[in-house]
Amino acid sequence: MFQGSHNFTVQESQFIHNESPYFIHNQYDIHAPSLEHDLRFKLKPDLRPGHKQCLKGTRVEFLNSVIQSMLSNSIVLIHGRAGTGKSSIAGSLAQILIKKQHPGLSDTEMAMSFYCIRESRDKDVSVLVPTLVYHLACAFPAFGEKLASDSKLDIGGGLSTQFDNLLLDPLQALKEEQRTPPAEKIAIIVDGLDEWGHEDNRVLFLKKLQNLCREHGWMRFVITSRPNPEIGIEFLPEHTGLFLRMDLSQDNKTEDDIKTFIKDYRNEHPKLAKTLSEVEILSLLPYINSLFILADVVCKFLAQRPDQNFKILQNTERGFKSGKKSYDVLYSLYDTVLTESIEDPANQLCSYMNVIGTICMLQKPLSMACIDQVHQ
Repeated sequence: MFQGSHNFTVQESQFIHNESPYFIHNQYDIHAPSLEHDLRFKLKPDLRPGHKQCLKGTRVEFLNSVIQSMLSNSIVLIHGRAGTGKSSIAGSLAQILIKKQHPGLSDTEMAMSFYCIRESRDKDVSVLVPTLVYHLACAFPAFGEKLASDSKLDIGGGLSTQFDNLLLDPLQALKEEQRTPPAEKIAIIVDGLDEWGHEDNRVLFLKKLQNLCREHGWMRFVITSRPNPEIGIEFLPEHTGLFLRMDLSQDNKTEDDIKTFIKDYRNEHPKLAKTLSEVEILSLLPYINSLFILADVVCKFLAQRPDQNFKILQNTERGFKSGKKSYDVLYSLYDTVLTESIEDPANQLCSYMNVIGTICMLQKPLSMACIDQVHQ
């Protein structure tokens, strides 16, 4: 309602900034000039939310391990293939940090959760550091004041320049002035690093973070990514207390968590629960390959026509037992689901082809000649 407003007074009122895009819960004194507003103007941060969280009762032990690792290491890199639930873990971790739902988090302040999704602005390498800086400034007011007072503050330049100008230099100045954050630790989550920038950007980002954390031990970063080669252990080795890796494929509770997900989905859909027993649905686990994305596809497909679609899935390839790679099985399942979901082939296939054709055409900007040809 008062977006962009500052330097005003509302008598006998208290404003609470609640449920903001990055789950930041802060109270601001609007009787004073709005430092937050000024920093938004200068830094132009990305302020969009992430919504995913783990189903209650799943990933409990893994989340606890992440928290324990974060408390004793400056940077924790969680890597896992697509569909393993990395974004849900990041979302749940953010909520645990905000609500301090762990005995070790009493002196840890949640500053930011940044979700790198497949949209151009999120993938723009110039966005991540200013966004990180903005939320860090909200959690560390002295840092925010230092930035706001710099009339020559420049968010431009490459990634390395941004790190130096917006983080390393002002934080070093505060360290020399013996000005410290109000919280013992400040936590920042970056979800989907593999979706952001190019290979060299991601490597440089992680190396710059390590340099930053060597100087400022109160900083804590949790980062999720697919296990891309450029951020493999041979290029970015672990350092005790500084940089730790956690591999989702090594979580031995994944299958139990997927069982919990499937049982919960069945209970939430009466038609499915009435038609198929829990034992029958769980018999499909070999098709799922420890991927939450596959579990979700299977459950949604079953919910459409439980008995008929259950029989169809029983005849599809069974995950690793088929001798195929995980994503070959995923594509095979998608093919089965799409094919069997078509009730009016003539019209639905035409619609699907139109949608796919549009996506393919718009993947890159069209030339004027191409647009003219499309119109014809």
